[in-house]
Amino acid sequence: RAGIKPGVDLPIDGCPRPRALAPPMPAPPPSAPAPASRPPAIRPHLAEPLLRLARLLQTTLLSANPQQQIRIGRWSIATLIYGLGWWIAESSRQRWQLHPDAVRVFEWGSLLATVLFYALLRSGLNQFFPDPALTVPQILTAQVLAVYVYSLLPPIRGVLLMLQVLALFFALFNLSLRQLWGLCASSLTLSGLTMVLLTRLEPQRFEPHQELIHFIILLAVLPAVALLGHQLQRMRVKLQQQKRELEAALNRIQNLANHDELTGLYSRRFMLEMLHLHLAAQTRDGHTATLALIDLDHFKQINDEHGHRVGDEALRTFARHMQGGLREIDLLARWGGEEFLVLLPRTRPDQAQLILARLAEQLRGETVSGAPATLRVRFSAGLTNLPPDESIDRAIERADEGLYIAKAQGRDQSVICIGA
Repeated sequence: RAGIKPGVDLPIDGCPRPRALAPPMPAPPPSAPAPASRPPAIRPHLAEPLLRLARLLQTTLLSANPQQQIRIGRWSIATLIYGLGWWIAESSRQRWQLHPDAVRVFEWGSLLATVLFYALLRSGLNQFFPDPALTVPQILTAQVLAVYVYSLLPPIRGVLLMLQVLALFFALFNLSLRQLWGLCASSLTLSGLTMVLLTRLEPQRFEPHQELIHFIILLAVLPAVALLGHQLQRMRVKLQQQKRELEAALNRIQNLANHDELTGLYSRRFMLEMLHLHLAAQTRDGHTATLALIDLDHFKQINDEHGHRVGDEALRTFARHMQGGLREIDLLARWGGEEFLVLLPRTRPDQAQLILARLAEQLRGETVSGAPATLRVRFSAGLTNLPPDESIDRAIERADEGLYIAKAQGRDQSVICIGA
């Protein structure tokens, strides 16, 4: 490589060739601000165990019964209120030098009450009571404890009057107006007797005029809450009744839409929906099926000679007989007038032809109500297979072609038309 200038390469053929110089490196872009840190997401393999643990705790602590879960949920709210009362009692004991034993009476009493009611609810024993929610016993217990706290904490006893109102709220949606009045009376009686007793024992701390004002407030508020609660309960009951009536009406409408009113068979619209669903399922599993289009023979003559009432009875007789003779997986619908459509899943057309022949033979022995004893219902049918790659309309057209041939050949028979 002597005599070769720097920056020049010597290729194999000996012709010098300039060496490609690397382009200058572009200046680095200004550093972007670091993205804000996100809290780590729960990993997928940890989410499912956590959900199972949550469901286990819910079933263990509450119940597997949804109604029991609601009742224990209400108990939980009352327990939280008792817990707030425990904190107030403990903080007040130190601030106002309350007697420790008096505070312990409230704490142990409320604790025993919550444990007792939880045991009744969680064990299911509450369901043996007329009111499984145990609303009245729980509210009476709360009223007694509220009256005791009222006497225990004179500096804030005016605020504690709301506990009597709060206890009554738990009864608004479960009890009747008579029961609400009874709870109002019990609250007023307990509060009034307690106020009278406190004014007699400690008139300096419980001034009679102030206690009278407290009692008047309760006398005005509690009945008003009971009346409003009763009105809300009536509205709730009315809404529930309207909901049930609406659901019943929707069910009737759905039933009328899916069934023929005269024969009770499936309607044409519902049958088409079922045919499309069956065709999709048949495409997946590959099973065969047969479609049969049936027409009652000489039905117009029956109407003309014996009247439409006998004609309707002939349709009902046919529908009742076919429903009793077909399998549970078979679908039978009134297609229109005296025409009926039958879907026989997992059945070849030759097997379906034997089934219809047996049903036709049995139908010849059936009499029609209100018609002469000699009147018999007979039918012709066109059968076809139901290929998974063919439209429903094309299969029905082919079955109709078979029905036309059966009519042309003398009726009271079935003809198979096979599709590709």
